[in-house]
Amino acid sequence: QLMELSKNVQRIQELDEILLEFPHSKNVKEKMEKLNKQYRAWRKVRGDGNCYYRAVMYRLIEILILEGKERLKIFSELVAGNKDMYHMGSEASDIHPPIITCLGKVIEARQKGIGDALLLFYNLIRDDIDFDGALVALLRRMVYNFMEKYTDEQIHGLDFYDLATAAGIEYCEFRRSVVLADRECARTGVLVAAPLVLGISIDILVFDIKDSMAPPLEHYASKSDNANILVEEQLGLQNLQITLLFKPGHYDALYLQEIIRQYPILMSYDHPIVEPSPPVFPPKNFVNPQEEKKNDELIKKLAKRNPWDWVSVLVSKVVVLALAFFWLIRTCGYIIKRQIFWERRLQING
Repeated sequence: QLMELSKNVQRIQELDEILLEFPHSKNVKEKMEKLNKQYRAWRKVRGDGNCYYRAVMYRLIEILILEGKERLKIFSELVAGNKDMYHMGSEASDIHPPIITCLGKVIEARQKGIGDALLLFYNLIRDDIDFDGALVALLRRMVYNFMEKYTDEQIHGLDFYDLATAAGIEYCEFRRSVVLADRECARTGVLVAAPLVLGISIDILVFDIKDSMAPPLEHYASKSDNANILVEEQLGLQNLQITLLFKPGHYDALYLQEIIRQYPILMSYDHPIVEPSPPVFPPKNFVNPQEEKKNDELIKKLAKRNPWDWVSVLVSKVVVLALAFFWLIRTCGYIIKRQIFWERRLQING
């Protein structure tokens, strides 16, 4: 099966491939030497303003697949049956159908094995625009409602109202035009709220090429230090974490060494399977199957020909040669006659 690279989420890559984006940067090379000790791979995410939400949801469902089909069922049931928990409102009809349909397919594939489910999920993100958009919209809506519910509650010494107004935007407008709007980049309020909504820790590695220092790691906890904030824990993922790679203005998914050691299938399930092609310089005894097939077809075609066909071919060639010879003799005769005519005329005039 030949797979194209995903437009929204691309195949997993070795961490060193980041160097291809900055081939002449000494700072990046020094950073990579430090990162390789702890991180193994990364996954490029489409940079359309939804990169944070897409990276988080992709990694979340990837983890649910690895954890087992029961976790997937719980997540699917929460989205399908507990709309009041997310306060989806009238937009639920746009978000739920593609998520429920696609998650149902992934759950069925998970019964066959982890690899089947992971590959199917990757293909769905690649091919189904509605599924990708619905996952992004779901997390946006969950964060929007969470920020609305806990507007004035302190989280690590700050509240969502302060985080929004610090950016010079009125709070209601911030939630509507930044959090809820499609293709709007995630800001600090979202980075704090998303882990609390999902109940998972999210670490963000800030990758800046301006210096060679080890990239700082920002930790966003799955639990709040405020007892008034009740975090939903139906998924039971509080001990799990997602790591993202932040290059100024863009988020990608990042994989720890220990995660790859625990689940080595993550490094192979989404890679394209390409059939081997003939060598560029084939050996003397090499026979291209396609050329051999064409030769066999030609031999069979010649064998079916009428044995008298060669007579007609020979006659036609003889006729063509005769006509050509006749035309040549006639042309030469005409030229000779014209030459004799002009010589006699010159003698008479002389």
